[in-house]
Amino acid sequence: MVVKPPLPKHKTEDFGDKLIITMPSRKVWPFILVFCIWSLFWLTMESTLVATIFTSHNPNPFNVITFIIFFAIWNLLGLFLVYNILWQLIGKEEIQITKQSIKISQIVLMYKRSREYLFEHIKDLDLARVSISDLSFQRGQFPTGTKLGSISFDYGAQTFKFAGSIEEAEAKQIIAEIQQKYPQYKKQIS
Repeated sequence: MVVKPPLPKHKTEDFGDKLIITMPSRKVWPFILVFCIWSLFWLTMESTLVATIFTSHNPNPFNVITFIIFFAIWNLLGLFLVYNILWQLIGKEEIQITKQSIKISQIVLMYKRSREYLFEHIKDLDLARVSISDLSFQRGQFPTGTKLGSISFDYGAQTFKFAGSIEEAEAKQIIAEIQQKYPQYKKQIS
């Protein structure tokens, strides 16, 4: 049986003055399952709390204030939960490359979170190296962040990674596309 080569996950658009590469988010099905179960628990607790406060006949002011604080924190947690589920199910990563910068965006529905990195500080655009710190929960970047990307570059005293949903072979294709259009992003040989 002959195996057909898999199609790339990314899509590249050349707009002349910029290159835009889009790819779907990484799907980690065990996390999606856990987050969905957790969201059912969250929704049940939310409904119970609201019903309790509205059916209480003589609410104690201290209990009401405590409820409001807890409710606010609980809803922030819920928003984080919903964002993570949506990110994994329908999110996409967009990389916009120009002569001046690389802009990495995470897009979920209409919400777009972007970070832009200036060319003069970018060094060694290449395949990402995995370090032990990549496997930790540092700086709130797991599971929605770019800590486990397939492509990396050094920016000042830190290494940034992106393209978390693709394999090494596809990462090489993307790097080649970027460096063909913008040779200044080629890895510096010391």
